[in-house]
Amino acid sequence: MTTAELTARDVSLRATPFDLTTARRRAGAVGLAALPGLLVLYMSFNSGGFYPAAQGAVVVILAGLVALRMAFLRDPFAGFGRPLQVAAAALAVFSAWSLLSAHWSHAPARALLDFNLANVYLFALILFGSATRSQRRLRWTMALTWASMLIVCVVALATRLRPDAFPIPQNLSPERLAFPLGYWNALGLFGAIGITLALYFASSTREPKALRVLATAALPIFAVTLLLTYSRSAIIVGAFGLIVYALLARPRGLLSALICGVPTCAFTISETYQAKLISNASTSAAAVQEGRHLTMSILIACAAAGLARVALLELDTRLAKIRMTSSTRHNSRIVLALACGVVVFATFAAFGSQISTQWSNFTKQDSSLGSKDVRNRINDLRIGSRLLGWQISLREFDRHPFNGGGADTFSIDYYKNRGNGGAAFESHSVYFKAMSELGLVGTIPLVVAIVMLIVACFVRSRRSSRSMWIALGVIAIVWALHAAVDWDWEMAAVTLPVFALAAAALGRRGARKRLRPRYEIPLRVAVGLLAVVAVVIAERVSISDQHLTKAVAEFNSGNCPAAVSNSQAAISALSSRPQSYVIQGYCDVVGGKTAAAVGLMNRAVARDPQDWRYRYSLAVATAANGQNPFPALQQASFLDPNESIINDAATSFAGNSARKWKRAGHNAEMLVTTTQ
Repeated sequence: MTTAELTARDVSLRATPFDLTTARRRAGAVGLAALPGLLVLYMSFNSGGFYPAAQGAVVVILAGLVALRMAFLRDPFAGFGRPLQVAAAALAVFSAWSLLSAHWSHAPARALLDFNLANVYLFALILFGSATRSQRRLRWTMALTWASMLIVCVVALATRLRPDAFPIPQNLSPERLAFPLGYWNALGLFGAIGITLALYFASSTREPKALRVLATAALPIFAVTLLLTYSRSAIIVGAFGLIVYALLARPRGLLSALICGVPTCAFTISETYQAKLISNASTSAAAVQEGRHLTMSILIACAAAGLARVALLELDTRLAKIRMTSSTRHNSRIVLALACGVVVFATFAAFGSQISTQWSNFTKQDSSLGSKDVRNRINDLRIGSRLLGWQISLREFDRHPFNGGGADTFSIDYYKNRGNGGAAFESHSVYFKAMSELGLVGTIPLVVAIVMLIVACFVRSRRSSRSMWIALGVIAIVWALHAAVDWDWEMAAVTLPVFALAAAALGRRGARKRLRPRYEIPLRVAVGLLAVVAVVIAERVSISDQHLTKAVAEFNSGNCPAAVSNSQAAISALSSRPQSYVIQGYCDVVGGKTAAAVGLMNRAVARDPQDWRYRYSLAVATAANGQNPFPALQQASFLDPNESIINDAATSFAGNSARKWKRAGHNAEMLVTTTQ
C-alpha cells in the first residue's frame, strides 16, 4: 500500500469509533442464543435436572436475568406477543397455585419444591420470549441447543460402547442406557427430540451446508442412543414426530436427508440390536471387544451419511428452484392424505388381530419380562405399574376436583392405596399429576400454556419458514405426548429446551407500540419483584439441597458429626424440609440422645404429617427412648399398610418391655433420603 492509501485507511478507522451499545447488544444476543444449550449441558450432567439443587441454580440464572432485564432495558417486553402472554400468565397461575397448595396439604416443603420447578419453565418463557425475535438468533439458538443434545448423546454412548475407557459407577449403568440423565425414558425422549432437530437441519435448504452435513452425520448417533434406552414410549413418539414432520413440513432437502440418513440409521440400529452384550450393559472383556466393533460401525455410518449428504447438496439447490402452483400443492395434499389413509387401512386389515392382542397386553399392569435380555422390551408393549398410579391420581382428583391434594403429594396417596404395588414418587403423567395434586385450578392453566405453545408454532408455519415452525411444533407435541405417560416435567434437562425454543421462536419480530408508562412501570415492578422472590427462594432451595445431599452421604458412611453439621446448614437455608431433622434425630439415637431424637422426629412429622417415613422414624426414636412406639407405628401403617419395613418394626417392637423397645429401636432400619 502507498503512503496515501495508509493515511486514508487510518482516517477511516478514526472516523469509525467503537460502538459500545452495538457491541453490548451483540454480546447479549450471543449469550441469549447460547444459554439454552449451556443449561441443557449443565442439567444433563446433574441427574437431568431432577434434584432441587440443579433446579434452584437454573432458576437463579433465569430469574436473575429477568430481574436485570426489568431494571435496565428500555423495553423489556419488546418481544412478548399474545401467545407468550397467555402461556406465561397461565404458567404463572400454575406456579402460584403450587405454592398456595401448602395451606391445605400441610407439607410446605413439597409445595415449595414444586413451585421452584415450575419457575424453571416460567422464567424460561419470560426470558427467551421477551426479546424481539431475530431469525438469525433463533436459528443459532436451535443449532446450539441441538449441539448440546448431541454432546450429551455422544457421552452417553461412549460410556456404553467403551466401558473400559469411560467407566461410570455401576448403580448409574442399568441395562437400559440412562447416563448422564439418570433415567432411561428421559434420555429416550432426549434422543427423540434431538433426532427431530437433526432431521430439520439435515433437510432444510435454508441452513448452511456444513450444518446440513453435520446434522445428517449425527442421525445414527441419536438413533442408537434412542434404541439403547429401550424406552418404548420414546421410540413411539419419536417415530410419530419424524413422520409428522416429514408429512407437514415437506422441506426441499428432505429427499436428500432421507436418502443419506435412513440406510445409515437402519444399519446402525441393526448392528446395535445384534450386539447383545452392549445392549445389556455388560462390562466384560467380550463386551469391550463388541463395543469397539460397534463404535467403528457407528463411525463409518456417520461418515457415510455425511459424505453422501455432501454429494447431494447440488440436488438441494435444484429442488429449491422448483416452484409449485397452488393447484399442484392442493392435489399433492389430497394424494398424500389418501396414501396415509390407505396405509392405515392396510395396516389394520393385515395386522388387526395382532394389534388387538398387543392392546390387550398393553393394558396389563404386569410389566415383567420373561427373559433377562433387555432387547425383548421392544416386543413387550405393556403399560406396567403406570395404570395403578393413574387410577390413584384420578381417585384423588375425584375427592378434591377443585384444588387437589397439594403439590407433590402423589407419593402420599400412592403409598396409602398401592396395595402390593411397587414404589413410586411420581404419577408418570404431568396431566394426572396436576389433576390429583392441584385440581382443575392447577390443571387448566398448565394445559393452556402447553397447548398455546404448540398451536402458536403451527399457526406461524402458515406464514414463512414452514419447516422450522413445524419442527418446533412437532418437538413440543412429542414432549407433550411423552409427558402424558412419564415424569418428564421433573426432568428439567428434557423439558427446559422445549419451553426455551418455543419462547425464542414465538417472540415478536421487529418493533411494536410500547406500553404506556402507567402500565409498563407497574408491570416492570411486578415481574421484577416476582423474579427477585424466585431467586431468593431458589437459592435457599439449592443451598439446602446441597447440604442435605452431603448429610445423607455422611450419615450412610457413618460420619454422624459431619451429617449433623450439614443437616443444620440445610435447616438454616430452608427450615421446612423434614429430612434434615430426621438425620439429626437418627444421629442422636446412635449417640444415645434419645429424648432429643424424639423431639427432632416430631418436628419432621409436623412438616410433613402424611408421609409414613417420618411417622416410622418417630416410632424408632420413641422406642429407642424406652417409650411405647406403637401409636406412631400405627399411624405409619395407616399411611402405608403394605410397607414391609413397618411390619418388620412392629414384630421387633412387640411386647411391653421398655428394655426391648430400646434395643429394637437402636437396631431398627434407619430411613434417610433426600427425596420427599
